[in-house]
Amino acid sequence: MPTRKTLVFIIQSVLAGMSIALVILLINPRWLGNGTDPARSLTYRDAVARSAPAVVNVYSSRYFQQRPHPLFQDPIFKRFFGESPQEPNQRRDSNLGSGVIIRPDGYILTSAHLVRFADEISITLADGRNGDASLVGLDTATDLAVLKTDMSDLPSIPIGDAGQIHTGDVVLAIGNPYDFGQTVTQGIISAMGRKRLGITTIENFIQTDADINPGNSGGALIDTSGAMIGINSAIISSSGGSQGIGLAVPVNIALEVMDQ
Repeated sequence: MPTRKTLVFIIQSVLAGMSIALVILLINPRWLGNGTDPARSLTYRDAVARSAPAVVNVYSSRYFQQRPHPLFQDPIFKRFFGESPQEPNQRRDSNLGSGVIIRPDGYILTSAHLVRFADEISITLADGRNGDASLVGLDTATDLAVLKTDMSDLPSIPIGDAGQIHTGDVVLAIGNPYDFGQTVTQGIISAMGRKRLGITTIENFIQTDADINPGNSGGALIDTSGAMIGINSAIISSSGGSQGIGLAVPVNIALEVMDQ
């Protein structure tokens, strides 16, 4: 039978060993959870790093000729206010949104309503580079458009499969809300196959509660691995801002439209 002195020695040794182990785990938390850093498991930085470089800001402009109002030609008006300019004035309407580089040779998917009537289109990459883009084609039935830029050394986004996602899956939306610059928001898939919303002719939307605001249209909806599963298209809102109901066109449909 162990003596009192032996028991004390054993207890002291066990306590010393536990203290040493605790210190080591505090210094190297990655040793917890089979080599996984708990803090890192709660971040989506790797997913964003894979996809964000291929999400661009899209700026479109349309020009109008405004002629002087007929009132300016009235003799009484001229008598009191003088002659008015006869030349038409040019007015510029601008629109902003987002787009996704699908192929490194410069093909970009975006929303058709952003560029449908544009006279000029430009893009800004996540790395700060700016360039022009041209409209290759658009499909108002799905509110999708394809742009082309001749810029070089372009990234492209990893492509996922919208058929493999389910309600409750975590997703991230990347875009350019309010022209703030590239922004990432996080949420879940709220529903699949949303139809009869009166937004487009062909509707099979992914619904998400990830914050989507004006300017996010045409941006990417990605999964937690960084693969694109949809193109952000619209929001359901009474205020014009995000109210937790965002809609995205599934990537499978978007790619079919792009190929056509």
